[in-house]
Amino acid sequence: MSEVVLDIRDLKVVLSGRQILTDVNLQVEKGQLFGLLGPNGAGKTTLLRTMMGLIKPVAGTISVQGQSGAKAADLLGYVPQRQDVAWDFPISVAQLVVSGLTRRLGYFRHPRLPHWQAVYQALERVQMREFADRPIQELSGGQRQRILIARALVTDPAILVLDEPFTGLDMPTQELLTLLFQKLASEGTSLLMTTHDLTHALVTCDQVALLRGQITATGTPAQLKDPQVWMDTFQVSEKSPLLAQLGAVKC
Repeated sequence: MSEVVLDIRDLKVVLSGRQILTDVNLQVEKGQLFGLLGPNGAGKTTLLRTMMGLIKPVAGTISVQGQSGAKAADLLGYVPQRQDVAWDFPISVAQLVVSGLTRRLGYFRHPRLPHWQAVYQALERVQMREFADRPIQELSGGQRQRILIARALVTDPAILVLDEPFTGLDMPTQELLTLLFQKLASEGTSLLMTTHDLTHALVTCDQVALLRGQITATGTPAQLKDPQVWMDTFQVSEKSPLLAQLGAVKC
């Protein structure tokens, strides 16, 4: 029986009097690459923020390895979109990665040898060890994405949460990242990824969930072949190019 790392049950979120998420149920297993797909405004970002403890749900539970609340949030490794980082800030790659330990260290404690060892191990996992001393503003888009992943890995999280990791990257870089995600999953790390690249998700993810305020469908990519669930989730017609694109994907 597979180990469930992330377990979300009957989650309901209301913001400014408007219900954003309704009865969301989701499970991610150990070593699974899980894709969360949905249109803009579907509630993907709200779900991620709720998982991290930044938004308090009206109802429902979120547990990570059986832990809830702040303890569950501490077991998440969050990888933001690259544009959310000030890349012109004058710090090195290693300094950015060690900032992932701030919550654990506190703002006024300096990292010690074990912390720096964790930094270099995380950089090794994403094949960026040789860039440790390089200023972050000198990195390419793909390299920036990888060190953000290293910053999330430095705490040895139970699950990596990736927010649109492929945005703005060319196809070869996307393929390199995909290989990295699959390698991490094979090592036992669970990954939950939001992405607008639907075909890429169907080819690479072990499991996929469609979200539009609530989970409209979930399953392996091969199980999500019914055009109607995509039409309902993305509010498109049967003549939409989206369906033709998805129909061409061999799962």
